[in-house]
Amino acid sequence: MKKTPLIISFLFIIIRVAASQTNESFSSLLHRIAAEDRSKRSAIVDSFIIAQKPKGFPLTNDSTAYFVYRGKVDSVIVVTGDQTQWSQNGDLMTNVSATDLYYFGRKFEPDARIDYKFVKDGNWILDPLNAHTINGGFGPNSELAMSSYVQPAAIQYNPAIPHGSVSTFTFTSSYTGDSRTITVYLPPKYNSSSLRYPTLYVHDGADYLSLASMTNVMDNLIEAKHIRPIIGVFVPPGPDRAGEYRLGKITQFTNLMDKELVPYIDSVYRTDARASQRGTMGCSDGGFIALYLAVNYPNIFGLVGGQSSTITDLLAGPIQNGPKIPVKFYLDVGTYDISDGSYMFLDLNRKLRDLLVSKGYDVTYAEYHEGHSWGNWRAHTGNILKTLFPYPPASVKAHKGSEKNILLK
Repeated sequence: MKKTPLIISFLFIIIRVAASQTNESFSSLLHRIAAEDRSKRSAIVDSFIIAQKPKGFPLTNDSTAYFVYRGKVDSVIVVTGDQTQWSQNGDLMTNVSATDLYYFGRKFEPDARIDYKFVKDGNWILDPLNAHTINGGFGPNSELAMSSYVQPAAIQYNPAIPHGSVSTFTFTSSYTGDSRTITVYLPPKYNSSSLRYPTLYVHDGADYLSLASMTNVMDNLIEAKHIRPIIGVFVPPGPDRAGEYRLGKITQFTNLMDKELVPYIDSVYRTDARASQRGTMGCSDGGFIALYLAVNYPNIFGLVGGQSSTITDLLAGPIQNGPKIPVKFYLDVGTYDISDGSYMFLDLNRKLRDLLVSKGYDVTYAEYHEGHSWGNWRAHTGNILKTLFPYPPASVKAHKGSEKNILLK
């Protein structure tokens, strides 16, 4: 019984130390550790980890993010990700002397969000202290979101609102010589109405469904009246994605879209078949093929959105040298996007924007402090939809129309 007050006092001291470290800057923590006897440094690290866990890792002090790792390292540990172009060399983490704590600090914009990983002794690992992961095309990554970054609410499933229906069918093309599974999203009330709807063709469709939660985005934006009800057609690439989207098989794929899939969708579903009511979108090479289709088939696709799009002269040439076409453009790109020195996504998308503006096109352009990742693209699919399919359309903003007018104008 006599030991109880001592135990309570000891626990109180630990809690006070941990609480004080919660508001302590990381640089101050490092100075305090360095000033302490080497035998006591691990205890300070213990208290720091306990205090920081409720707030999460990495630490974000002002504009600096501190990546932290605690554990045995045989050779080196680095942090890499969107901010280092995923170089295996990454940014070398520093060991705090006489402890098993490693860290690296880097400045980011207040609204930045990146995917990252650690490379420890040559092995790629998630950040063990960071519970926030995000799925990408090559599996999960750890996520850093700075203090002003707003997580995308529209990707979340809302059980309290009406939901569109989703169905699939197998589509065989005589041009590509293969079959693929097409997914179709029909908006709420589709089956109980006789209206015709705008249509959006989404490349890398399976990824936009699984990694970008795009049906949730459409449900939420339709319910909030941020966009018109639309039909979504999610189109996956064939086995040779790069070939179909950008290289030697692009003609076969554009024939699939122009001559087979679009006519089929228009024949089966109640679409508004005007080009001004039909859009296409994608990311990376999928953004390229979306833009390519709009530039070369404006009589089919009058609306287009590209995210972190690959840009080549096959796009810029016709816009620079050809007649102006009736297409509305949306482009976005990350400031931490792919940049290998000879091919810079940020620079090329800026140049395409400038070219479109100089030619008098209707273009919406955005840059985000993010990388070439699904974490970036999923957060901004709603911006594409709101740009291409606003509710109500500009043509009926001046007066209140019926639902039928809003959908068909």
